Amino acid sequence: MGSAGRPGWHAETRTHQAERAAPSDPDPKWDSDYEEVSLVDIVRVLHRRRMVVGAVIVLSLLAGGAITFFAVPDYEATASMIPLEHEEIISSWLSSRQSASFATTAVAGSLYATLFPNDWDATTGTWIGAPRDLENVALAVSNRVVIGSTSEDRSLTITVTMPDPLVARDVAQAYLDGLEALRPELENLTKSQLFDKYYDGTNSQEAQRRAETAAVEKAYWLVFDSPTIPSSPVRPRPSLNMAVAGTLGIMGGVFIAFGLDWFDKYRVDITKPPR
Repeated sequence: MGSAGRPGWHAETRTHQAERAAPSDPDPKWDSDYEEVSLVDIVRVLHRRRMVVGAVIVLSLLAGGAITFFAVPDYEATASMIPLEHEEIISSWLSSRQSASFATTAVAGSLYATLFPNDWDATTGTWIGAPRDLENVALAVSNRVVIGSTSEDRSLTITVTMPDPLVARDVAQAYLDGLEALRPELENLTKSQLFDKYYDGTNSQEAQRRAETAAVEKAYWLVFDSPTIPSSPVRPRPSLNMAVAGTLGIMGGVFIAFGLDWFDKYRVDITKPPR
């Protein structure tokens, strides 16, 4: 029998063609699992958990305030100088343990009381228990001293950070004074250089005399910024600490709020009967 004898054939063919032309339906599991998060949803979560967010922020601010209040303040004293001769030697000396040892010996008692308050008796001026050796104290001093340099004017900066502002000033000044211990070495080096300059092969004594005179009279460094007693501590910084504490509190509060919201939804989902 031909196609004309089958009245339902055309309708069936059109149905099949429509099914092939229609786009396939998306995975129903994707529709049920995917949830688009909008700004409104975020605001609703934060509003529901506003007490939690607020509590975290308050706790963070209290912690920041406590750290600021109980922290030991640090004061910073600065001295600046320019090496006029033998720049590398002077810079190396200031950064060396020898310079720290010189400053330790010069400041002594007040420095010990500042760095080791539990081990030094300021009343008697003696160590409590076993005394700390000079090398140990000098290491503690060098850890609180930074020698910086600038390429523009070749200046060197001595920055000393101490809990006591007076001690910070005294240590910075001791570093400058310690350069005098380096002067003989600089003079000997300069004598050798100038002797080679003045000596012509026949005037040994005259060249030696001129070199010694010039080496002694030469200025090897110039101090243009002597240290002063700092008036305010550089640490802690209350405004910065509170700003950091507030920022961390907000971030932590938002994280905890969304974590609690997710946990509530997860708990509801696992208690639902299977479909």
